[in-house]
Amino acid sequence: ELATAAERNRLARDIHDSLGHHLTVIAVQLEKAAAFRERDPAAADQALADARLSTRHALEDVRQSVGALR
Repeated sequence: ELATAAERNRLARDIHDSLGHHLTVIAVQLEKAAAFRERDPAAADQALADARLSTRHALEDVRQSVGALR
């Protein structure tokens, strides 16, 4: 039971760290898109594309971690 609890705690930390990283990247990319919207629409579009990609990666990471918990 102790080993199971330790593994669950490790996975919870991994989820927290991974998701926190992805959410930070998404927030930065959205800020960049807002800042460049008028001056450089191509850069804004790229920032939005990067935010979408990070969102997909975050979802994949969460799904893998949840699957590991099962």
